[in-house]
Amino acid sequence: MAGEGSKTEALLEELSVALVEQFEGPVGNYMRRHPNSVGSEVDALYEELKALGDAAAVPRLRELIAGLPKFAKGSRELLGQLVETLEGRYVAPDEGNRLELAPHGRTACRGCKKKLAKGELRLGADALAADGEETTTHWYHVACGLEKSPAELVEALAKYTGDVPDRKRLEVRAAALAEEKRAEALRSLQAGGKRKR
Repeated sequence: MAGEGSKTEALLEELSVALVEQFEGPVGNYMRRHPNSVGSEVDALYEELKALGDAAAVPRLRELIAGLPKFAKGSRELLGQLVETLEGRYVAPDEGNRLELAPHGRTACRGCKKKLAKGELRLGADALAADGEETTTHWYHVACGLEKSPAELVEALAKYTGDVPDRKRLEVRAAALAEEKRAEALRSLQAGGKRKR
């Protein structure tokens, strides 16, 4: 165990240097323009510290987080997640289509564009990001999600164990709308194949 402590200390020192270096020179200019980015060396050290699982690193990690520039959002979030992991508090976000209570009131509904109130039940529907490779989550009021993403709402309702007002009605209506959209998409594909070119 004594070796583990010295390994943790060495990694924390390397992390301290890497955090400073990632905000200097051309890399620093990039990091300022892309605040959610994290340098590859910082990311690699994060993985090593996470694998060690040494909770004694938490106080030093908190110091490093406090010393980060305001624009260093990505590094701050990554190290904050490491602190939560080492303290046993980190819970990986649920992936896939889901229902949850909105944790704050800052997110706008993708359907009606109005804010989702804190504590309001919302639908998170996975969609392809602009790059076409990664997924992103589109958030909806449940009623807006019923119209815009009924298939995703069907899946989310099946997984969600909390209270949902008018759950049965929502399940039936969402399933019907999802089937209508599938049939419409199929008709559109079939019609597209019959066109003369």
